[in-house]
Amino acid sequence: QWTKNNFTAKALDKDHHVVAEALDPQILNWQQSLQLAANKEELAQDLLKMLVDSFPTELDEMQQLIELEDFPQLEHVLHRLYGATRYVGAPKLQQVTGDFEQFISTLRKERRIADEGFIEEVMQRFDELGLVVKEVESAAHQILVIPD
Repeated sequence: QWTKNNFTAKALDKDHHVVAEALDPQILNWQQSLQLAANKEELAQDLLKMLVDSFPTELDEMQQLIELEDFPQLEHVLHRLYGATRYVGAPKLQQVTGDFEQFISTLRKERRIADEGFIEEVMQRFDELGLVVKEVESAAHQILVIPD
């Protein structure tokens, strides 16, 4: 009985490793996630889960801020999401979030008002961010062990 359970656990670990290797490393780089978590798989999974769990709230808040044209607060929320990506190997999300934050910060740095072109660019970048978030969510669900 004990031997059977050990073999089952090893088989599950092997399957988990195969899934991690098959992921697009630009979307979710599991090896990088493990390194960032000091090679502690459970910690890496927890950090990934916290990031994925934050997506709905972060995206909703960003959408509201865009509608209100509250770009200083949008910059803050983007910075928070960008910071969270630094604990998980999600290179594309980190790049898109960082670029979006930098774009928003130009308004403040150049002391400009948000014209129609700026707002249109904000909407395009927000849509792109939403697509990348969906890619990360999809990859994360292949890694995360979700209890029944």
